[in-house]
Amino acid sequence: MICHLLATYLLLESDEGGGLKIIVFIDTWQPQVNGVVTVYQNVVRELTKRNHLIKVVHPFLFKTFPMPLYPEIRLAYNHFRKVGEVVREFKPDAIHIATEGPIGLTARNYCGRNKIPYTTSYHSKYPEYVNLRLKFIPLRFLYHFIFKFHQNSQCILVPSESFARELLEKKFKRIKVWKSGYDKATFNPKNKVRTLFKKPIFLYVGRIAVEKNITSFLSLALPGTKVVVGDGPQRSDYEKKYPDAVFLGYKRGKELAGYYAAADVLVFPSKTDTLGLVMLESIACGTPVAAFNVTGPKGVIENGVNGFLGDDLKENCLKALTLASSKVLRTARKWSWENSAQVFLDSLSRVEGNKLGGNK
Repeated sequence: MICHLLATYLLLESDEGGGLKIIVFIDTWQPQVNGVVTVYQNVVRELTKRNHLIKVVHPFLFKTFPMPLYPEIRLAYNHFRKVGEVVREFKPDAIHIATEGPIGLTARNYCGRNKIPYTTSYHSKYPEYVNLRLKFIPLRFLYHFIFKFHQNSQCILVPSESFARELLEKKFKRIKVWKSGYDKATFNPKNKVRTLFKKPIFLYVGRIAVEKNITSFLSLALPGTKVVVGDGPQRSDYEKKYPDAVFLGYKRGKELAGYYAAADVLVFPSKTDTLGLVMLESIACGTPVAAFNVTGPKGVIENGVNGFLGDDLKENCLKALTLASSKVLRTARKWSWENSAQVFLDSLSRVEGNKLGGNK
């Protein structure tokens, strides 16, 4: 579970500003809205405060095309030679590969050819996501790709203990739990918005996509109002199929926090997420969570304290109505972006200058 850390790491200094120079290769970035972008935006912001110099290499620095079956996501395609150029010009102290897409794969291959150490993170159950859309591709084949992608990483950062255990059972090695945080100034009960929705309010926040299993929530016979915050490829279909639900589209910042605080329960129906930042944001606003007893919620929810887990989502929703907001709030204290940034730093492996590669 514990990654091997270089003893000299804390002595590292770059030539500029006394901090580390770190490259993050990632296949998603703003204006895309998802948990991975949120994590890295906040961690980069925290590292910058500590005088570290972070270069984020993301799709919008290159030409892109829409991802098949998921056009909201843009994939880079003219980045192959430029990845090596970025490494040689920036001369990083450490390299981190955040995702398994085209940019991440190119960065991994470049580091492998030039014997440059790197770390990775594994945020989402992509094999399950792909299998839900393309059922003819076996899960074992997809996990074989993921295993190979991370095989030579000096440290694989994962978002929860429960996900780490699953990967260890699949023979992944050098895993470290990397917990997320939330913006305390934004996500709190003070930003509550007034709504005319009939109470109780059951809220869903996230992408409206098949892998989120949102139909398990929308099809429930619940009192009050079902409110959906977010967007995605299935939104128009679900709006027609579930006219009793209110679809609000994307909300951000204090407005989003206001909807968390106004809700009585956050419903998290996904069975494939490995964490789910929306659960952290919800409990920080004093709103309990109802979810299935699966990987992501296990990492956040204390059953009967800040939410309810189990196989019956409707029962969990109704039981969550009984939880006191003050008790829910107390469980949010252990999550912070400061701690998350420190774990990220502690996981990095040093890049020796003479190994930054030629033109390979």
